[in-house]
Amino acid sequence: MTKPTNPCFCRLSAFADHMREIPVPRTGDLRLDAARLAETFWPGAPMIMVNIAALTIQMESLAVHELTAGAIRLVCDAELRSIPAEPPRLMRHPWIIETASLDTPLFGDTVCLGGYPVDDSFYMIGFRYPDGVMGAMWTPKWNTDDDIDVPLDDSPWIEDIAEHQEWTKEAARFVLVLGLLLEAWRTPLKVEEVTSRDKRRKHNVRAGRKRDWSLQRIALLQPRRRRVYEPDAAGGPGSRRISEDRVPQQTVVDGHLKRVRYGPGREQIRWQSLTKHLDPPPLYMTIGRAS
Repeated sequence: MTKPTNPCFCRLSAFADHMREIPVPRTGDLRLDAARLAETFWPGAPMIMVNIAALTIQMESLAVHELTAGAIRLVCDAELRSIPAEPPRLMRHPWIIETASLDTPLFGDTVCLGGYPVDDSFYMIGFRYPDGVMGAMWTPKWNTDDDIDVPLDDSPWIEDIAEHQEWTKEAARFVLVLGLLLEAWRTPLKVEEVTSRDKRRKHNVRAGRKRDWSLQRIALLQPRRRRVYEPDAAGGPGSRRISEDRVPQQTVVDGHLKRVRYGPGREQIRWQSLTKHLDPPPLYMTIGRAS
């Protein structure tokens, strides 16, 4: 049974959309400008609104990455073996990631995840469904074989330190894995630019956004249809024909994603997605260093 949509819920992108309409003078000081924008938008608002304002100010254009259920499942099932030498392109600029359906969260009960770089760290904002907002700072240790390291934050503003640490780790892992998958050679993800103004406007109205947004819809590539071969009448292997009697079925991809060297002198490095089909297949992706 599908749970009813909370009519009071507002996506992170919609908050940012409303904030961009507020004519607050900019000084160039991000902290000051964000505090002014948050106070004008919502007098007496909680501290997290300052971070949402900072995200809004840093986004040069309104953009959102919308993930389907299949893409979310791929990211969540990935196995992260090591941390890359540098952040993927997705994390080098402010980002907003949202689920296409509120019934399918990105992880846990988080349905929207935004973030922006601050010096060597990243500030992340999560909207939980049906209610709740999370905010956390993550300072990654690049080019290591360790898992994502998130120290305990004993700030007096945090009610549950252990929960906050776990959420920070899940959020950091999600955006990092998604960024790597988007850049991987032969990635199993498909990115569709929604360029039609009419289609984008209808989508934004449903999502609660007031203006036209740049929208990237991220989904799983459809697996190739398996060719079914049959031996010839004599049973020999020499002449085989393709059977046209095919039954559509869901195919689960089993494989891994790793860093490999290529090019002259093998000096260049890229993330490569290697996949295969098994029966019955477990679903996982492994992200790590090339052996």
